[in-house]
Amino acid sequence: MRLFVFRHDPGDSMGFLLPVLETRNVHWSYVDLWAGSQVDSLPSEADGLIFLGGSMSVNDDLPWLRTETSIIDQALRADIPILGICLGAQLLAKALRGRVGPNPVAEIGWFAINPGPAAATDPLLRHFRDPEPVFQWHRETFSLPDGAVHLASSQVCANQAFRYGARNYGFQFHLEASPEVIGAWLRADARCGDPEVPTAIDPFQHAARMEALAKEVFNSWLDML
Repeated sequence: MRLFVFRHDPGDSMGFLLPVLETRNVHWSYVDLWAGSQVDSLPSEADGLIFLGGSMSVNDDLPWLRTETSIIDQALRADIPILGICLGAQLLAKALRGRVGPNPVAEIGWFAINPGPAAATDPLLRHFRDPEPVFQWHRETFSLPDGAVHLASSQVCANQAFRYGARNYGFQFHLEASPEVIGAWLRADARCGDPEVPTAIDPFQHAARMEALAKEVFNSWLDML
C-alpha cells in the first residue's frame, strides 16, 4: 500500500497517524507543493491520499492549492480514497463544489464533537462517543457538499465530518494531533502573537483518549484501502 501525504506548513507532522502507518508497514511519502515538490497530477502508484491542515485558506490565490484541488478531482474520478484533515477537509469540500468561508467563531483548543445519526453505522465515526472531546484549530468551515453524508457537528460548527462515497472523508477536527504536535503549534503561534489563541491550552488534556480513538479511526480507513 502506498499513500501520499500532502503537507501545507513547514514542520507539520502526522502525529498519531504516523505510528498507525508504521505498524501496518504502509509506504508513504510527503508531498510539499508549497515548497516546490514536482507533483502536478495524481501519482499513478497512489492507493490513497491524505491532506493535512494548514494556516492558509483554501480561498487564497495560491497556484499549488489549485494543483491540490485538481489532484483531488483526479483521485475522486479514479476512486482513490481521500482523507482530508482541517484544511484538507475544506479542500475536499471545495473540490466537491462545497463552499468554504468563516466559521461564526474560531475553534482553537479542545471542543466536543457530536456524532450525527449516520455516524452509528459509519465505519470510522462509529468509534466516536457522544460527545467526544477532540482538538481543533480552525477559523473557517465548509458547507456539506451535494451527495455527502453528514457525520458530526460541534456546538458552534455544523459540519465537523463528512463522508463522500464509500472511502472519502473530511474531518474539520485534528484527530491526528498528538501533544507534541499541539505543543509545536502553540509555540509557533505564540511567536506570532495571535490574540485568538487561548493561553491555557493543555496539550495532554484528552490526549490518551484521542490517541486510542485515532488508532481505531485511522486503522478503519486503512482497512478500506
